[in-house]
Amino acid sequence: MKWVVGVDGSSASQKAIARLATLARDGDEVSMFHCFTSPSASLAQVSDQQSRKDLVTHDLSKLDTAASEQAKDVLREAKETYSILHGRGKVQTVLEQSADCKSKIVDWCDNHKIDSIVLGNRSLSQMERWLMGSVSRFVVLHSQYSSVLVVK
Repeated sequence: MKWVVGVDGSSASQKAIARLATLARDGDEVSMFHCFTSPSASLAQVSDQQSRKDLVTHDLSKLDTAASEQAKDVLREAKETYSILHGRGKVQTVLEQSADCKSKIVDWCDNHKIDSIVLGNRSLSQMERWLMGSVSRFVVLHSQYSSVLVVK
């Protein structure tokens, strides 16, 4: 069986990792998936030209590097947590950079014929869901081939 667990360093993703550790069997393939948006990609989404000029004064390459390093740390910690809880099986890490991480996880899982996706639910407020969108809701609605387990 091929599993993906979405990780972001939150307590919700830690719960998803713990749940996966109880479900995965020896011989299963587990992928720890983390997607982040770099500061320079975020800047490209700013529509107001003056706001863009204000943001460009920062050294974006340093910020992008810091974001990438932080993302690698999230994956390393997730893999260590899973190894402690489960201790066996093939585990890989997947690091993606995208302005649209919700679509990225769905596309990656569909392209790799993943059987099941495990995600944590961060219990966002209605306003936060409206502003940022719910990753778990998006994945449930758009995943074509995978079963999706949302852990609370």
